[in-house]
Amino acid sequence: KSNLIGNNAGNLIFSNAAYKLLWTSGTEVVASGPVPDPAAADQINDQFDVFVVRLANAFRRSFIGELESLTALIRRLKIPVVVRLQGTNVEKGRELLANSGLAITPADDLNDAARKAVAAAA
Repeated sequence: KSNLIGNNAGNLIFSNAAYKLLWTSGTEVVASGPVPDPAAADQINDQFDVFVVRLANAFRRSFIGELESLTALIRRLKIPVVVRLQGTNVEKGRELLANSGLAITPADDLNDAARKAVAAAA
């Protein structure tokens, strides 16, 4: 059985808010679920202009496997990646992302993520 909110009700709220901020006439916003399979990277590269990751309370021990899978996926993406962080350990998360060597654009809030995703797709 699929865990669509990743053991965190905040993910459901953030997903809904991100969808509403990113959707505009003439665009398609697709929710991938908690963490897409890294094997889907080629498909994501072919179908989308930008990949937006919203993480709520993700930098915790119980989420390490999902973060490793997400890292593997991001390493394979050729499209721009915007990451929006929120919740506990957000400062540690920002530090980890800044030092990760991954080609990502960090976002401070959902509005910032929406602006950066639109700019990256343009």
